[in-house]
Amino acid sequence: MRYVMSCVCALVACCTTLAEAIPMIEVTRLVGAPVGDVWNAWTTSEGFDAVFDGPRLDEVELRPGGPFVIHWKPEAPEGERGSETCTVLSFVPERMLSFTWNAPPELGVMRDEHSFVVIDFQPLGDDLTRVTLRHSGFGEGEAWQGVRDYFEPAWPWVMDQFVKHLGSPPPYLSGYVMFLNPAREGFFESPTPEEGAKVQEHFMRLRELTTEGVVLFAGPCTDMIGPGIVLFEASSEDEAREFMEADPAVAAGVFTAEIHPIGFSLLRERDRL
Repeated sequence: MRYVMSCVCALVACCTTLAEAIPMIEVTRLVGAPVGDVWNAWTTSEGFDAVFDGPRLDEVELRPGGPFVIHWKPEAPEGERGSETCTVLSFVPERMLSFTWNAPPELGVMRDEHSFVVIDFQPLGDDLTRVTLRHSGFGEGEAWQGVRDYFEPAWPWVMDQFVKHLGSPPPYLSGYVMFLNPAREGFFESPTPEEGAKVQEHFMRLRELTTEGVVLFAGPCTDMIGPGIVLFEASSEDEAREFMEADPAVAAGVFTAEIHPIGFSLLRERDRL
C-alpha cells in the first residue's frame, strides 16, 4: 500500500508540473451504483463490454506494468484497434486506478507517445460513487495540444456512458456549489459603476433562476471575508460550468468563481417533515 500511494503522489506531482505547459483534463461524475460495481466496470472485460456494448477490455492485468488494452475497433488492423501498448501504473482496489494512455491512430506520430490517466473512486453511500478522471502527462508543442484537444470532449462522453449504464444519482444529489470572490482588492470599499451594474445583473439572474427552481440558495458571507455562495441543481459538470460561465459578473471578470459537486443530503423544505 505504501509503495502504491508513493506512486500516486509522484503522479500528482508530475501532473502539477506538466500542467503549467498543457493543463490536465479533469472530469467528475456521480454514479448511482456501489463502488464495487463501478470498479468492476472499469477493470474487467465483462464490465467494460456491458457499458459500451462493443469495445472490449481485452487485456488487463491489475499489476504495475500489466496491460490495459481497450479494443475500441476490434476489426481494425493490429496497432489501430485501441489502447494497444498501454499499461497499468498503479491501483488501490475500489479506490484508485492509473494507467498510460496513447493517442488514436488518426493523430499520426503522436500515436506512439504516451500520457497517463488517474481515476479516483470515492464511495458516497451504498449506491453512490463519485468518479474523478484526470488525464495529464502531455508534452509541449502543437502536436501535444492536438492530443489534449481530442480527449477534452472524449472523456466526458466516456464518463457519461458509465452513468447511463450503471445508474444516475438521485436527483437531489445532482447539485453543485459555486464560490464567488471579488477579482480585485478593494472591491467592497469602492466598486466602480461598471462593476455595480454587473453585480446587479448577477443578482437579477440568480433571482430568476431561484424562481425557476434551479437555485436553492444564494448569498454573500456578510463578514466580507468568506465567499459568496450559490447552491444550484445541475445534471453534469458541463452543465454546472455553463451555469458558472454564464454569470454576468463572472463573465465580466468582476468575480472569480469555482464550482464543486455537492450532496444535498438535508434540505429544510424537503426534509423538515
